[in-house]
Amino acid sequence: GMTMNGKVPFNSDSTFQVFRNVKSFGAVGDGVTDDTAAINRAISVVNSGSNINRCGPGCDSTTIQPALVYFPQGTYLVSSTIIQYYFTQIVGDAVNPPTIKVAGNFQGQQVIDSDPYYPNSGNNWYTNQNNFYRQIRNLVIDSRSFSPAPTIYLIHWQVAQATSITNVQFLMPQNSNHIGIFADNGSG
Repeated sequence: GMTMNGKVPFNSDSTFQVFRNVKSFGAVGDGVTDDTAAINRAISVVNSGSNINRCGPGCDSTTIQPALVYFPQGTYLVSSTIIQYYFTQIVGDAVNPPTIKVAGNFQGQQVIDSDPYYPNSGNNWYTNQNNFYRQIRNLVIDSRSFSPAPTIYLIHWQVAQATSITNVQFLMPQNSNHIGIFADNGSG
């Protein structure tokens, strides 16, 4: 296969990892193993050997820490929210799109959250008018194993420039309170 040696202009950290495969961070993709922590780690850290986080809570924005987080074919079970950090592209295999499967014991209101709220404040992590460079592409998000009664959002999306949701299929129980996309505030 092709070696991904992406380098970020103006980022002095030569170890910064642009291309990330969730399986390299411990995700299994078998539909049984809880892959939540591995997926969130693939999104949040500077590189696979690091505990230093990218632009998350308290970081207004950055253009020097991009990440393309790749999901190979498979079914990735999640039991809590996947947090999409600033300047993150979540991309599944285009030919065989992977499935993000919501566990029956899922905790949270969003499956993929591009702009989390701070607890008990109503404020978002990122400034509403400064939320750019995000993408979700080539995924199936399946909430049919989760109770149909609670309201959950399969994607919480902050409307912004240089963002896109493409080729994403939502599978939800019939007559449920599940919502495919909840888009709020932002710019654009």
